[in-house]
This record gives sequence, C-alpha cells and structure tokens, in this order.
Amino acid sequence: MENEDIKNFIQKYLNELLKTKEERQKEIIGKKIEDYIFFQINYEKINNNPKLFFMKTIKQNNKSNLCGFYAFFFAKNYLKYIEKERNLYYLKKNDSIFLFYKFYNRFLKTILDKDDFNEFEKNELKNQGSIERQQIDKILNINKNIYKNEIKGIKINYNWIEYSFRNFNYIDINQIEKLKKSLENIKQSKNEIHIFFLAMQVHWNLLIIDDTYDKKTIFIFDSIDNSDDYINLKDEKSLKDYIKRDDEYNQKVLHLQAFSSYQIKMYKEFVYDYQKVFEDFVRVVYNNIDLDEFIIENRCISIISSFNNLFIEKIEDKTQKILSIYYWLLTEYHPNILKENVYFLMEKYKINQNTKNDIIQNFFKIINENSNFIEENLNLINENDIKELLIKFINFNKILNDLKN
Repeated sequence: MENEDIKNFIQKYLNELLKTKEERQKEIIGKKIEDYIFFQINYEKINNNPKLFFMKTIKQNNKSNLCGFYAFFFAKNYLKYIEKERNLYYLKKNDSIFLFYKFYNRFLKTILDKDDFNEFEKNELKNQGSIERQQIDKILNINKNIYKNEIKGIKINYNWIEYSFRNFNYIDINQIEKLKKSLENIKQSKNEIHIFFLAMQVHWNLLIIDDTYDKKTIFIFDSIDNSDDYINLKDEKSLKDYIKRDDEYNQKVLHLQAFSSYQIKMYKEFVYDYQKVFEDFVRVVYNNIDLDEFIIENRCISIISSFNNLFIEKIEDKTQKILSIYYWLLTEYHPNILKENVYFLMEKYKINQNTKNDIIQNFFKIINENSNFIEENLNLINENDIKELLIKFINFNKILNDLKN
C-alpha cells in the first residue's frame, strides 16, 4: 500500500470504530434490501429464470487470506438478519471493516480455545488465516450458538462446495452424496435457508438460497474485490488485458513481484471458474440435473479437450502416434488418474457406454479406439517402461467396457 492508501484505510477504520450502534441503525432508515444489492445475474435459459443477487460487502486486502472468515462473518449477519425480523442493520454490517475484525478476533479465539484442531492447524489458522475444506464442519460445530439449525421455525441447512477447473471437484464419493442430498433438499424444500460455503481454488465465498421469500432467492456474499469484473470478462483478450493491468498495479503500487507464467495460468482458471460456478449450481438445482452425471460429464469434457490437443488424427506414423498418447498418459492423465477421477464414479452411479449422454459416449469412444490401436501396434514399442504404461491404459479400457447398468 502507498502512504495515502494506508492513511485512507486507517481513517475508514477509525470512522467505523467511533460509530455507535444508534448511528448505524440510522443509516438504514428508508432502505430496502434492494439497496444492498451490488449487481445481479439473470439466467433466463434455466427453468424458473433464477436470479443471483451479489450483495454489497466489505472487500478484503489483496494480501489477506481471511476470505473464509469473511464468509463466516457474512453468514452470521444473514442469520441475525432473519432472526431480527429482517432488520437491514445486519446486512449493513457486512460493509464495516471494524465490525469484521471485531468478529474475526472473537471468532478465531473461540476456535483456538477448543481441542477440535491440533497445534499445527491452530498455528495455520492464527498465522496464515486460511480455512481448509475439511475444517468447515468443525468450525460450525464449535459455534453452534451462532450457526443454529433453526431460527423462528425456519430450518437452516449448511454445507460446503468445492469447485475448480469448471467442475464440482470431489474425489470423495461421500462428499458428492452429501452435496446431492443438499441439492435435492433445495428442490423440494419450503421455508428453509440453505447456506453453502463455496471454495474456488484458494478462495471462499458464501452462497445462500432462501426459501422464505415468495420465490427461492439466491444471494452471493463475496469479499473479493473484483467479482463484477470477473463476471463481465467475456473473451480471452479482455481477460489477458485485465490480468496485465492487475499485474502492473501490483508491481507499481503494492511493490509485489510480477506474476509468473504459472500464476497467470491459475488467475485465468480462477476467472473461468468464477464465471461458470454459479450457472452450474443453478442448472443442477433448477434443471433437475443429476449431480453425479454432471460431475462425470464435466470430467469427460476436460479429458476429451486435453486429448484433442494431441491432434492424433494428423499423425501418420504409428509409432509416433503411440508415443504421443504415451506422453499424454505420462504427463496429463495417467491411467490411475483416469480410474480415480472417472471410473470409480461411473461404477458407483451406473454410468456406461449406453448412457444417453453424447459427451460421455464420446469419452468411451476416444478411450476405446485409441486403446485398441495401441493394443494392435504394441509390438512397435521396445522400451519396457513405455510398454508398461500403455498396457495400464489398455487394462483401463477393459474395465471401462465392463461397466454394467
């Protein structure tokens, strides 16, 4: 931060610190919930035309790892908003840096005082501030007095979502089952509130579906500073220019190092995820899509896209063609990864080559055709280590074809 930025931050913090509750209450006089909407997204091609309302919130410092704590802060305020007869004062609290840090210090102390976390986890929470996926349920359990299961006869449901690389990114089938039940519950529920802590790569935000309105209403509370920009970056050039400007700002103003090629790649991936995650969520909920098939389909899309980058059909030499597939297996999708990411889910959810899904059928076709080609021409390869991996791929295809309804 430049000196002027630091002064402004301190001044804003002091102004918030000196405000009385009465002064904060006066600020909401004449206000409606619409006044606390930052922007909205309409999904007109999805059943029931759902709308997502991105709410106004305090924005975190670029160097901060506290996004998980912000999500818990926003959740607490929304529950108080419901408990106190929809008093907008509690939504107004979301834009106060002072009230956030007041919450954070108390909240962190409560967590650290319990024995639910080991010393390493406590040190990470204290020094790094980052909340891990598997810690969400523990934190909710520790703070039952805040995150209640019922408020004024309204049932409150909690879960967390992991999303990255344009998919609900779970390996653990138990977690998929838990999320499936949550989503099925949303489709059928009335007079309930569903709170989701949404993890995208290294960032947390909060997604709330509120059934207590006339129509299911979806709110997004996010401490990230650029959510509207991310949603509106519609092409590769715009995204590239945006990242470049952000990089230049970080170097000139914040005195940070230039983005590495890896950081630029992950920045792009994050924006792609941000643009897709909310639409994917409402599609699964409102279009009655099976979550398991949706996850498998998206994993197949990633695998097919990666494989198509080999341009196998343009390689005429058979040995070279086999070696290209070998290097793809070695560096991108090892048979063990294919087995863990796709096969086990297909086996669990009875997905096979007869499934009426064009993308999944195309996945089976690509794996089968190339496995058969390798098997027919394996004699062209002399190196044992290369042969060993190719045989694993052939065996993967065999168990894939053995999947039954």
